[in-house]
Amino acid sequence: MASWQTRAVCLYLRATRKARYSTTERGLQALAKGIPPAAPPRTLEGRLFTEQVAGFEVSKVRPSASRSTMAGVLVYLHGGAFVNGIAKQHWDLVSFLADATGREVWVPRYGLAPAHGADDARAFLEAVHDRLRDDRAVHVLGDSAGGNLALLLAQAHTGDRSIVGLTLIAPWLDLSISNPQIDAVEPHDPWLSRAGLRPIAVQWAGEHGLQDPAVSPLLGDLTKLPPTEIFVGTETSACRTAASCATEPCPRGPSPCTRTWGRRTSTRCCRPRRAAAPGTPSSGTSSGRSPAAEALPGRRGADHASIGNVSGGHACSFK
Repeated sequence: MASWQTRAVCLYLRATRKARYSTTERGLQALAKGIPPAAPPRTLEGRLFTEQVAGFEVSKVRPSASRSTMAGVLVYLHGGAFVNGIAKQHWDLVSFLADATGREVWVPRYGLAPAHGADDARAFLEAVHDRLRDDRAVHVLGDSAGGNLALLLAQAHTGDRSIVGLTLIAPWLDLSISNPQIDAVEPHDPWLSRAGLRPIAVQWAGEHGLQDPAVSPLLGDLTKLPPTEIFVGTETSACRTAASCATEPCPRGPSPCTRTWGRRTSTRCCRPRRAAAPGTPSSGTSSGRSPAAEALPGRRGADHASIGNVSGGHACSFK
């Protein structure tokens, strides 16, 4: 049963956010005037550092002084449907992750539509990845639109194994939003609608078709990903793809594990985790899970129903 906090969040989102993406016209308005980024909270003073990479800002948040520092780096890609800047809640999550894992968190501030598109973001993230090419283990996290970019980055580096883990939170992985199973879930999604997201997707994709794996990573190669964990709220359209894994055979291998806490479902990687290369700091914990995955399920109040997103395809392809 959903907690009262979950129900309250759903009601709040439906009352304050649903209309923003309810129609094509509304989606065009959101595209033309995105929500500006929130300033970092004062609680990050002394822990937050920034630098310019390929013309964009990268924020780096270190663990609090009272926390022990661990080897490895987390890269967090914020959500916002490719049109909205980083929100206060994203900063709160970044601060939490830094303290919970004892690792520095890099926050690439990728360019937003309509001024920027998918090709710009991929080039920027490649430049960020190049800065991290040393002996540090890298775990990439992304929510919503950031989940799309996180998966694209992981797919681009399956060969060099520089990314040791991937965490996706309600990710928008198929810009075409073409999974027919979404029809049954969309009316209950407290936040998003396909009508409003489609014009944003077209703008973000640029010269790419919406089903091009270069912008819709769910339709790309999913066979060599690092250990991957997906979190979705059961009342979001993204849940349909995760829930399908429990009943549908996976076309490219075994289905992942799916777990639910209250209104939250986690689709976890089932395959054995690859051992770290000699001399490479491990990104795991004593339980065998990535530091970011360890932190998220135990986070207080994390059974919120929606970071909301619409995904297409079959999430059972994650393995």
